[in-house]
Amino acid sequence: MRDWVDRLAEVGRAKPAVPPHVRDHASFDRFVEDEVVGRVTPGLAVATFDRDGLRSARGFGARVAGERGGCAADTPFRWFSITKVVTAMVALRLVEAGRLSLDEPVAGRLPWFERVDPERRVSVEDLLRHRSGIGNPPPFGWGRPAEAPGWDVRTEVRRATLRQRPIDARRHGTPSYTNLGYLVLGEVIREAAAEPLEALARREVFGPLALDTTDFGPGPRAEAALPHELALHPRPWVFATFAGAPRAFVDGRHKSFVRVHPFRLMGAAFGDLSGSVTDLSRLGAAHLRDGEDALTTISKKRMREAHGGYGLGWSVDGHVVGHTGSGIGYRSELRLLPEAGVGVAVLANVGHIDTCPLAEALLEIELTA
Repeated sequence: MRDWVDRLAEVGRAKPAVPPHVRDHASFDRFVEDEVVGRVTPGLAVATFDRDGLRSARGFGARVAGERGGCAADTPFRWFSITKVVTAMVALRLVEAGRLSLDEPVAGRLPWFERVDPERRVSVEDLLRHRSGIGNPPPFGWGRPAEAPGWDVRTEVRRATLRQRPIDARRHGTPSYTNLGYLVLGEVIREAAAEPLEALARREVFGPLALDTTDFGPGPRAEAALPHELALHPRPWVFATFAGAPRAFVDGRHKSFVRVHPFRLMGAAFGDLSGSVTDLSRLGAAHLRDGEDALTTISKKRMREAHGGYGLGWSVDGHVVGHTGSGIGYRSELRLLPEAGVGVAVLANVGHIDTCPLAEALLEIELTA
Protein backbone atom coordinates (compact mmCIF):
# COMPACT_ATOMS: atom_id res chain seq x y z
CA MET A 1 0.00 0.00 0.00
CA ARG A 2 1.24 3.51 -0.84
CA ASP A 3 1.17 5.79 2.17
CA TRP A 4 -0.21 9.33 2.29
CA VAL A 5 3.18 10.90 1.58
CA ASP A 6 3.33 9.01 -1.74
CA ARG A 7 -0.24 10.01 -2.56
CA LEU A 8 0.60 13.66 -1.89
CA ALA A 9 3.48 13.38 -4.35
CA GLU A 10 0.99 12.41 -7.07
CA VAL A 11 -1.24 15.47 -6.53
CA GLY A 12 -1.11 17.62 -9.66
CA ARG A 13 1.52 15.44 -11.32
CA ALA A 14 2.14 16.90 -14.80
CA LYS A 15 2.18 14.15 -17.43
CA PRO A 16 3.54 15.41 -20.77
CA ALA A 17 1.45 14.01 -23.62
CA VAL A 18 3.98 13.01 -26.26
CA PRO A 19 2.23 13.33 -29.67
CA PRO A 20 2.23 10.48 -32.20
CA HIS A 21 4.47 12.35 -34.67
CA VAL A 22 7.41 12.15 -32.20
CA ARG A 23 9.25 9.23 -33.79
CA ASP A 24 12.90 10.26 -33.80
CA HIS A 25 15.33 12.25 -31.67
CA ALA A 26 14.88 15.47 -33.65
CA SER A 27 11.08 15.53 -33.20
CA PHE A 28 11.48 14.48 -29.54
CA ASP A 29 13.84 17.40 -28.91
CA ARG A 30 11.47 19.88 -30.59
CA PHE A 31 8.60 18.61 -28.42
CA VAL A 32 10.64 18.98 -25.23
CA GLU A 33 11.82 22.48 -26.15
CA ASP A 34 8.33 23.66 -27.17
CA GLU A 35 6.08 21.95 -24.63
CA VAL A 36 8.08 20.77 -21.60
CA VAL A 37 10.97 23.02 -20.53
CA GLY A 38 9.84 26.36 -19.19
CA ARG A 39 6.27 25.06 -18.81
CA VAL A 40 6.42 21.81 -16.88
CA THR A 41 10.02 21.93 -15.64
CA PRO A 42 12.78 24.54 -15.76
CA GLY A 43 15.31 21.98 -16.99
CA LEU A 44 15.63 18.43 -18.25
CA ALA A 45 18.35 15.99 -19.28
CA VAL A 46 17.83 12.76 -21.24
CA ALA A 47 20.05 9.96 -22.46
CA THR A 48 19.85 6.64 -24.28
CA PHE A 49 22.31 3.77 -23.97
CA ASP A 50 22.96 0.15 -24.81
CA ARG A 51 25.28 -2.61 -23.64
CA ASP A 52 28.28 -0.80 -25.11
CA GLY A 53 27.54 2.48 -23.35
CA LEU A 54 26.10 5.88 -24.18
CA ARG A 55 24.19 6.38 -27.43
CA SER A 56 23.00 9.96 -26.93
CA ALA A 57 22.75 12.52 -24.13
CA ARG A 58 21.62 16.15 -24.00
CA GLY A 59 20.18 18.78 -21.74
CA PHE A 60 17.36 21.29 -22.15
CA GLY A 61 16.23 24.42 -20.36
CA ALA A 62 17.68 26.05 -17.24
CA ARG A 63 19.54 24.88 -14.16
CA VAL A 64 17.79 27.66 -12.22
CA ALA A 65 14.47 29.14 -13.34
CA GLY A 66 14.90 32.74 -14.43
CA GLU A 67 18.70 32.64 -14.54
CA ARG A 68 21.27 32.05 -17.24
CA GLY A 69 22.98 28.70 -17.36
CA GLY A 70 21.49 25.76 -19.20
CA CYS A 71 21.28 22.07 -18.42
CA ALA A 72 23.75 19.82 -20.21
CA ALA A 73 24.54 16.11 -20.34
CA ASP A 74 27.02 16.53 -17.46
CA THR A 75 24.77 18.67 -15.20
CA PRO A 76 24.14 16.96 -11.82
CA PHE A 77 20.53 16.43 -10.69
CA ARG A 78 19.33 14.58 -7.61
CA TRP A 79 18.54 10.94 -8.36
CA PHE A 80 16.56 10.36 -5.15
CA SER A 81 15.39 6.71 -4.95
CA ILE A 82 17.53 5.49 -7.85
CA THR A 83 20.16 5.59 -5.08
CA LYS A 84 18.68 2.27 -3.92
CA VAL A 85 20.16 0.56 -6.99
CA VAL A 86 23.63 1.68 -5.91
CA THR A 87 22.96 0.67 -2.29
CA ALA A 88 21.98 -2.80 -3.53
CA MET A 89 25.14 -2.99 -5.65
CA VAL A 90 27.28 -2.24 -2.60
CA ALA A 91 25.45 -4.95 -0.63
CA LEU A 92 26.05 -7.45 -3.45
CA ARG A 93 29.75 -6.52 -3.56
CA LEU A 94 29.95 -7.48 0.12
CA VAL A 95 28.14 -10.73 -0.65
CA GLU A 96 30.62 -11.49 -3.45
CA ALA A 97 33.49 -10.83 -1.01
CA GLY A 98 31.99 -13.18 1.59
CA ARG A 99 31.44 -10.37 4.10
CA LEU A 100 27.64 -10.45 4.02
CA SER A 101 24.96 -13.05 3.27
CA LEU A 102 21.57 -12.28 1.77
CA ASP A 103 19.83 -14.79 4.03
CA GLU A 104 21.39 -13.71 7.32
CA PRO A 105 19.07 -12.05 9.86
CA VAL A 106 19.29 -8.29 10.16
CA ALA A 107 19.26 -8.64 13.95
CA GLY A 108 22.54 -10.54 13.71
CA ARG A 109 24.24 -7.32 12.53
CA LEU A 110 22.06 -4.85 14.44
CA PRO A 111 21.18 -6.32 17.86
CA TRP A 112 18.74 -3.49 18.60
CA PHE A 113 16.66 -4.58 15.57
CA GLU A 114 15.49 -7.62 17.53
CA ARG A 115 13.15 -5.30 19.45
CA VAL A 116 11.01 -4.93 16.30
CA ASP A 117 11.85 -8.40 14.95
CA PRO A 118 11.87 -10.68 18.02
CA GLU A 119 11.51 -13.80 15.83
CA ARG A 120 14.53 -12.72 13.72
CA ARG A 121 12.47 -13.22 10.56
CA VAL A 122 13.88 -10.31 8.56
CA SER A 123 16.87 -11.07 6.33
CA VAL A 124 19.17 -8.79 4.34
CA GLU A 125 17.40 -9.92 1.16
CA ASP A 126 14.05 -8.91 2.70
CA LEU A 127 15.37 -5.36 3.10
CA LEU A 128 16.59 -5.29 -0.50
CA ARG A 129 13.23 -6.55 -1.84
CA HIS A 130 11.00 -4.28 0.30
CA ARG A 131 9.40 -7.27 2.04
CA SER A 132 10.77 -6.81 5.56
CA GLY A 133 7.51 -5.55 7.06
CA ILE A 134 9.13 -2.25 8.07
CA GLY A 135 6.77 0.64 7.40
CA ASN A 136 7.37 3.75 5.31
CA PRO A 137 6.88 6.54 7.85
CA PRO A 138 6.46 10.22 6.89
CA PRO A 139 9.94 11.74 6.62
CA PHE A 140 9.61 14.20 9.49
CA GLY A 141 12.97 15.89 9.96
CA TRP A 142 14.64 13.98 7.12
CA GLY A 143 15.60 17.14 5.22
CA ARG A 144 17.70 20.17 6.20
CA PRO A 145 19.19 23.13 4.32
CA ALA A 146 22.42 22.08 2.62
CA GLU A 147 24.53 24.30 4.87
CA ALA A 148 22.94 23.04 8.12
CA PRO A 149 24.63 20.50 10.42
CA GLY A 150 24.01 16.84 9.62
CA TRP A 151 22.52 14.04 11.68
CA ASP A 152 23.78 11.25 13.86
CA VAL A 153 22.39 8.83 11.27
CA ARG A 154 22.89 5.68 13.33
CA THR A 155 20.86 7.14 16.18
CA GLU A 156 18.12 8.52 13.93
CA VAL A 157 17.68 5.26 11.98
CA ARG A 158 17.53 3.26 15.19
CA ARG A 159 15.01 5.67 16.70
CA ALA A 160 12.76 5.69 13.60
CA THR A 161 12.84 1.89 13.34
CA LEU A 162 12.05 1.30 17.01
CA ARG A 163 8.92 3.43 16.61
CA GLN A 164 7.58 0.70 14.31
CA ARG A 165 5.23 -2.00 15.49
CA PRO A 166 6.89 -5.40 15.98
CA ILE A 167 7.05 -7.25 12.66
CA ASP A 168 4.65 -10.18 12.55
CA ALA A 169 4.22 -13.07 10.12
CA ARG A 170 1.45 -11.24 8.23
CA ARG A 171 3.57 -8.18 7.36
CA HIS A 172 6.86 -9.99 6.88
CA GLY A 173 7.23 -11.21 3.31
CA THR A 174 4.57 -8.87 1.89
CA PRO A 175 6.10 -6.46 -0.66
CA SER A 176 5.68 -2.87 0.50
CA TYR A 177 8.01 -0.07 -0.55
CA THR A 178 9.94 1.46 2.34
CA ASN A 179 12.62 4.13 2.51
CA LEU A 180 13.23 3.29 6.16
CA GLY A 181 14.03 -0.30 5.23
CA TYR A 182 16.88 0.94 3.04
CA LEU A 183 18.18 3.17 5.82
CA VAL A 184 18.33 0.03 7.99
CA LEU A 185 20.14 -1.71 5.11
CA GLY A 186 22.67 1.11 5.10
CA GLU A 187 23.42 0.39 8.75
CA VAL A 188 23.76 -3.34 8.03
CA ILE A 189 26.28 -2.49 5.30
CA ARG A 190 28.19 -0.24 7.69
CA GLU A 191 28.47 -3.05 10.24
CA ALA A 192 29.44 -5.70 7.69
CA ALA A 193 32.13 -3.56 6.05
CA ALA A 194 33.27 -1.57 9.08
CA GLU A 195 32.99 1.59 6.98
CA PRO A 196 30.11 3.75 5.74
CA LEU A 197 28.11 3.13 2.59
CA GLU A 198 29.35 6.38 1.04
CA ALA A 199 33.00 5.29 1.07
CA LEU A 200 32.14 1.85 -0.29
CA ALA A 201 30.01 3.26 -3.11
CA ARG A 202 32.76 5.65 -4.21
CA ARG A 203 35.34 2.87 -4.29
CA GLU A 204 33.27 -0.09 -5.51
CA VAL A 205 30.77 1.57 -7.89
CA PHE A 206 31.61 5.15 -8.84
CA GLY A 207 35.28 4.42 -9.56
CA PRO A 208 34.90 1.24 -11.67
CA LEU A 209 32.01 2.74 -13.69
CA ALA A 210 33.65 6.19 -14.10
CA LEU A 211 30.71 8.02 -12.52
CA ASP A 212 32.62 11.28 -12.46
CA THR A 213 29.79 13.67 -11.48
CA THR A 214 28.09 11.37 -8.97
CA ASP A 215 28.23 11.71 -5.20
CA PHE A 216 26.04 11.88 -2.13
CA GLY A 217 24.39 15.18 -1.27
CA PRO A 218 22.86 17.98 -3.36
CA GLY A 219 25.88 18.51 -5.64
CA PRO A 220 27.92 21.68 -6.13
CA ARG A 221 25.54 24.64 -6.26
CA ALA A 222 27.47 26.38 -9.06
CA GLU A 223 27.10 23.36 -11.36
CA ALA A 224 23.97 21.45 -10.33
CA ALA A 225 20.41 21.81 -11.58
CA LEU A 226 18.69 23.33 -8.54
CA PRO A 227 15.31 22.09 -7.25
CA HIS A 228 11.93 23.62 -8.13
CA GLU A 229 8.23 23.05 -7.62
CA LEU A 230 5.07 24.65 -8.95
CA ALA A 231 4.20 27.74 -6.94
CA LEU A 232 0.70 26.49 -6.10
CA HIS A 233 1.67 22.89 -5.39
CA PRO A 234 1.55 21.77 -1.71
CA ARG A 235 4.73 19.64 -1.89
CA PRO A 236 7.41 22.28 -1.09
CA TRP A 237 5.43 23.63 1.84
CA VAL A 238 4.75 20.19 3.29
CA PHE A 239 8.43 19.26 2.92
CA ALA A 240 9.53 22.50 4.57
CA THR A 241 7.15 21.82 7.44
CA PHE A 242 8.58 18.30 7.81
CA ALA A 243 12.04 19.82 8.02
CA GLY A 244 10.90 22.27 10.70
CA ALA A 245 12.12 25.33 8.78
CA PRO A 246 9.51 26.49 6.23
CA ARG A 247 11.19 29.81 5.39
CA ALA A 248 14.59 28.18 4.92
CA PHE A 249 13.42 26.07 1.98
CA VAL A 250 12.05 28.71 -0.38
CA ASP A 251 14.58 30.74 -2.37
CA GLY A 252 12.15 32.78 -4.42
CA ARG A 253 9.85 32.43 -7.38
CA HIS A 254 10.09 32.78 -11.15
CA LYS A 255 6.79 32.75 -13.03
CA SER A 256 5.05 29.48 -12.11
CA PHE A 257 8.06 27.93 -10.37
CA VAL A 258 9.18 28.13 -6.75
CA ARG A 259 12.93 27.80 -6.29
CA VAL A 260 13.56 25.29 -3.50
CA HIS A 261 16.67 25.85 -1.41
CA PRO A 262 19.29 23.08 -1.85
CA PHE A 263 18.95 20.52 0.93
CA ARG A 264 20.56 17.46 2.41
CA LEU A 265 18.78 14.23 3.31
CA MET A 266 19.11 12.12 6.43
CA GLY A 267 21.03 8.97 5.50
CA ALA A 268 22.69 8.05 2.23
CA ALA A 269 21.14 4.66 1.50
CA PHE A 270 17.60 5.51 0.46
CA GLY A 271 17.88 8.49 -1.87
CA ASP A 272 20.82 10.87 -1.42
CA LEU A 273 22.72 10.54 -4.71
CA SER A 274 23.18 13.31 -7.26
CA GLY A 275 24.73 12.92 -10.67
CA SER A 276 24.43 13.65 -14.38
CA VAL A 277 22.31 11.85 -16.94
CA THR A 278 25.56 10.63 -18.52
CA ASP A 279 26.57 8.95 -15.27
CA LEU A 280 23.09 7.51 -14.83
CA SER A 281 23.41 5.98 -18.30
CA ARG A 282 26.78 4.47 -17.41
CA LEU A 283 25.16 2.87 -14.38
CA GLY A 284 22.33 1.49 -16.51
CA ALA A 285 24.62 0.23 -19.26
CA ALA A 286 26.65 -1.76 -16.73
CA HIS A 287 23.48 -3.70 -15.88
CA LEU A 288 22.80 -4.54 -19.53
CA ARG A 289 26.12 -6.20 -20.30
CA ASP A 290 27.83 -9.35 -19.15
CA GLY A 291 31.25 -9.27 -17.56
CA GLU A 292 32.52 -7.84 -14.30
CA ASP A 293 32.38 -4.09 -13.90
CA ALA A 294 31.43 -3.21 -10.32
CA LEU A 295 29.48 -6.51 -10.12
CA THR A 296 29.72 -9.99 -11.63
CA THR A 297 27.26 -11.08 -14.30
CA ILE A 298 25.66 -13.47 -11.79
CA SER A 299 25.04 -10.68 -9.28
CA LYS A 300 23.61 -8.34 -11.93
CA LYS A 301 21.18 -11.03 -13.07
CA ARG A 302 20.27 -11.78 -9.47
CA MET A 303 19.43 -8.12 -8.92
CA ARG A 304 16.90 -8.29 -11.78
CA GLU A 305 15.08 -11.40 -10.51
CA ALA A 306 11.61 -10.26 -9.48
CA HIS A 307 9.62 -11.27 -6.42
CA GLY A 308 6.44 -9.30 -5.93
CA GLY A 309 7.53 -6.59 -8.37
CA TYR A 310 10.90 -5.95 -6.76
CA GLY A 311 14.36 -7.19 -7.57
CA LEU A 312 17.40 -6.39 -5.44
CA GLY A 313 17.29 -2.61 -5.63
CA TRP A 314 15.28 -2.62 -8.87
CA SER A 315 11.59 -2.44 -9.66
CA VAL A 316 10.62 -5.09 -12.21
CA ASP A 317 7.54 -4.97 -14.43
CA GLY A 318 7.55 -7.78 -16.96
CA HIS A 319 10.45 -7.20 -19.35
CA VAL A 320 11.14 -3.71 -17.99
CA VAL A 321 13.66 -3.19 -15.19
CA GLY A 322 14.13 0.23 -13.66
CA HIS A 323 13.66 2.70 -10.88
CA THR A 324 12.26 6.17 -10.46
CA GLY A 325 13.22 8.87 -8.02
CA SER A 326 10.61 11.31 -6.78
CA GLY A 327 10.89 14.00 -4.15
CA ILE A 328 10.88 17.70 -3.55
CA GLY A 329 12.37 19.55 -6.49
CA TYR A 330 13.41 16.65 -8.72
CA ARG A 331 12.19 13.65 -10.68
CA SER A 332 14.40 10.91 -12.11
CA GLU A 333 13.87 7.78 -14.15
CA LEU A 334 16.12 4.92 -15.23
CA ARG A 335 14.56 2.26 -17.44
CA LEU A 336 16.18 -0.84 -18.96
CA LEU A 337 15.05 -3.46 -21.45
CA PRO A 338 17.64 -6.19 -20.75
CA GLU A 339 16.45 -8.52 -23.53
CA ALA A 340 16.73 -5.75 -26.14
CA GLY A 341 19.92 -4.42 -24.59
CA VAL A 342 18.80 -0.77 -24.49
CA GLY A 343 17.84 1.75 -21.83
CA VAL A 344 16.97 5.38 -21.18
CA ALA A 345 17.51 7.92 -18.42
CA VAL A 346 15.54 11.10 -17.70
CA LEU A 347 16.27 13.78 -15.08
CA ALA A 348 14.19 16.88 -14.29
CA ASN A 349 14.68 19.67 -11.76
CA VAL A 350 11.04 19.82 -10.73
CA GLY A 351 9.23 17.32 -8.56
CA HIS A 352 5.72 17.29 -9.98
CA ILE A 353 6.52 16.03 -13.50
CA ASP A 354 5.72 12.47 -14.58
CA THR A 355 8.75 11.42 -16.64
CA CYS A 356 7.21 8.11 -17.71
CA PRO A 357 5.83 9.35 -21.08
CA LEU A 358 9.21 10.83 -21.98
CA ALA A 359 11.04 7.61 -21.07
CA GLU A 360 8.56 5.52 -23.04
CA ALA A 361 8.91 7.75 -26.11
CA LEU A 362 12.70 7.54 -25.98
CA LEU A 363 12.62 3.75 -25.64
CA GLU A 364 10.31 3.48 -28.63
CA ILE A 365 12.69 5.65 -30.68
CA GLU A 366 15.62 3.44 -29.71
CA LEU A 367 13.77 0.21 -30.50
CA THR A 368 12.71 1.39 -33.94
CA ALA A 369 15.96 3.11 -34.91
